[in-house]
Amino acid sequence: MSERGPERGSAAAIIVRLRKRNPCMTLKQIGDKVARSKERVRQILSRAGLPTRGLVQPKLRYECPGCGRLLRGPTSSCPTCRMGTFVCENCGNEFQRGVAVQRSLFKRGQKRLFCTKKCVGRFAGTHYGWAVHPPPTVPRLALACTSCGATVYRLPSSQRQREKEGCKRVFCSQRCRTDFTRSHWPKFPCESCGAQVQRRPSDQKERVRRGAKYCSLKCLGRSRRKKRLVFSCAFCGTRVLRSARDQKGRARRGLKHIFCSLKCRGRWWTEGKRGYAELRAGG
Repeated sequence: MSERGPERGSAAAIIVRLRKRNPCMTLKQIGDKVARSKERVRQILSRAGLPTRGLVQPKLRYECPGCGRLLRGPTSSCPTCRMGTFVCENCGNEFQRGVAVQRSLFKRGQKRLFCTKKCVGRFAGTHYGWAVHPPPTVPRLALACTSCGATVYRLPSSQRQREKEGCKRVFCSQRCRTDFTRSHWPKFPCESCGAQVQRRPSDQKERVRRGAKYCSLKCLGRSRRKKRLVFSCAFCGTRVLRSARDQKGRARRGLKHIFCSLKCRGRWWTEGKRGYAELRAGG
């Protein structure tokens, strides 16, 4: 490099120009722009008498234009200044709400101000509906509940519509309707104990299709125990009860002998093997 400095257009001249224009740039940032290493950039800057370290940028202080409060970023205003104070039209209490939120409510057609949904309902109940325009007084019919006999009041037009639809019975509540329907379900006898059981016809039809004809699991187990087959243990002769399904599965697997316990099966197997060994030794 000559005494008059680096030639214009060379890498050294570009490095010197970048340092003078951007004192905060690091050696790596300058080297990436001119495709040189950090050490080469440091050598060129030291020969030119320029600082090799970039200046540290001072932290900017952002202040709210409304209250002067320090902010974390360049926002327009702090959260406190973005809140507005309004008066509820129902209870008269002051409440705070975001100015942007209230502006969007006005754009959607909500011109009145309320602090809570409870105040909205109270204002609507006192200024709209039956509070302003009461319904005409129409004489109602006094009918008796089909289930409990309580008095039920119905409009004549409503009762005529129900009769057209085929609803001749009147109920005061859903519970009375359910009790009346259950009391008229057909009764079915249990095949085990003979007790009469009330069930919905559709449920009973499905249970009969699946073979369930009993009132409870206890009766079902009792019926299955009655249908068990009687066998005798092959070792000790004790009485053994087995279901036909279980016995059919054992016969399919080739198990011809029946035992009352694992102990009897083990002893039978041991003595049978011993007798076979003695037979072969004697033969």
